[in-house]
Amino acid sequence: MLGNLKRLIGGISSVIVFTLVLVTSGTMSMTIRERVREIAILKALGFGARRIFCLILAESFGLAMIGGLAGCLGAWVLVHAVDIYKLSAVCSSTSRSRRGSSRRACLSRHCSHR
Repeated sequence: MLGNLKRLIGGISSVIVFTLVLVTSGTMSMTIRERVREIAILKALGFGARRIFCLILAESFGLAMIGGLAGCLGAWVLVHAVDIYKLSAVCSSTSRSRRGSSRRACLSRHCSHR
């Protein structure tokens, strides 16, 4: 039973990675198509195809690193700003005391105070 779950998670992860590769390649091809003039000017100045490719790849890598660092920083701030144990204790005690309140209402009330 657990092997099937691992296989399911592996399959979903594979689909996600494949989708990310397709999106990345689409973005890279759009970047090259939008910069035909710039590439032509670089070739006229004497840059080789390999050098131009390296410039485009370096720019893409730099943008990906900045985006990855921004995402990690945002996740770190979110993890340290929200105390999940305190939040779950407040919501479980609130939902036991009030029969009509839902967890979503509890979460929205608790998060609106921060």
